[in-house]
Amino acid sequence: MTPPTPPPSTDEKEKFDGKDAFVSNNIVVTAVKTYKVIYWGNLLCQTAVVLAANFPSAASEDVLSFLTWSSTQARNVQSTPVWLAGCALMALGGGIRLLCYRTLGKFFTWQLAVKKDHALITHGPYAVVRHPSYTGSVMLGIGTVLAHFGPGGWYHECVGYGSWASRLFVGAWGGWSLALIGILLARVPAEDAILRNEFGEEWDAWARRTPYRLIPYVY
Repeated sequence: MTPPTPPPSTDEKEKFDGKDAFVSNNIVVTAVKTYKVIYWGNLLCQTAVVLAANFPSAASEDVLSFLTWSSTQARNVQSTPVWLAGCALMALGGGIRLLCYRTLGKFFTWQLAVKKDHALITHGPYAVVRHPSYTGSVMLGIGTVLAHFGPGGWYHECVGYGSWASRLFVGAWGGWSLALIGILLARVPAEDAILRNEFGEEWDAWARRTPYRLIPYVY
């Protein structure tokens, strides 16, 4: 979830003006910063609780008293089917995005743009679906929610959802994640339209070979 290339120039973004107006770079940057803070905060808390529960010491007691309500809760922070599924989705989604970064190289930008020397990339993950990086993003988002807020995770087991503040936080995070996923998916038809206009028959041939946008044989 880090831009692999510098932002495109104003000229390179011109062809997408209007179609991407509702997705400002500030929104994307803010969303990613928030994601990183929550991701690493949860991960560090979970790691600290697991280590403290398995390696008792005076320092461990301090950690557990700060991050849990009771030692029983610490023992519940463990690998569960939901937690493992979330981790698997995050790993697979992150791997897909990394592969997309490497496949597109300098043409991968977070802001919709057509480079001056732009080439239509149709190999690698782009031979499976036309927008695999968005597929990876959705998997990352779902996996994060499952691993961090599902059974077995530190937040679920040690913070819980008993208070209105906790429920509000999780609800806001879930709603924000869904909204961001929706915004990203709304870019798909805009990208298709601009690339088709830019590359013409080359894009049409690619679309015939790779008819699915995000999920093979589904969509």
